[in-house]
Amino acid sequence: MHQPLGDTTGAYRERLRAQILLQRGVALRILQRPNESVAALQQALQIFSKADSLSEVSVTHSELARSLAAVSDWRGAYEHQVQFQNANDLLLQRLLDQRFATLRVEYDLGAKEQENLLLQRENEATERALAQERRATRLQATVLALTVLLAAVAGGRAAVEGMKHLAELQVYDLQSLHRRLPA
Repeated sequence: MHQPLGDTTGAYRERLRAQILLQRGVALRILQRPNESVAALQQALQIFSKADSLSEVSVTHSELARSLAAVSDWRGAYEHQVQFQNANDLLLQRLLDQRFATLRVEYDLGAKEQENLLLQRENEATERALAQERRATRLQATVLALTVLLAAVAGGRAAVEGMKHLAELQVYDLQSLHRRLPA
């Protein structure tokens, strides 16, 4: 869903405020004002958590662990250090998943290109075979037509020759043949 422009600007301002709070918390710890640092970092952590900004949540946990260690809250420092490590592990896992997905897409794309190339070659070979088959079929039709023509010419000649011999033959009718037969 699209958010109205005002909501986007408000979220941007909140994240910017959280960034400022994070930097302020770091600066206060460096200035050896750890209690104020913890308060600023906790506010920043709240905003980053709502924004689901894992990388900034991770950094804020790390800075909170340092600030809590400065006020001798070892348990809190340890908990934030563990959360920092968990967030870093999750970030690393997401990065690995993204890289794996990218590699998979690249591999699939390469495989598709290879498959397309092979299919294109196969298609070209099939087209050549079909063209050759068409030429062979035309040649067969031509040979068949010439054979029929030659047979017709030869048959016509034979008919003409036969007619010539027929004219030379003596033709008898049945009654004359019957008379010639010995009785």
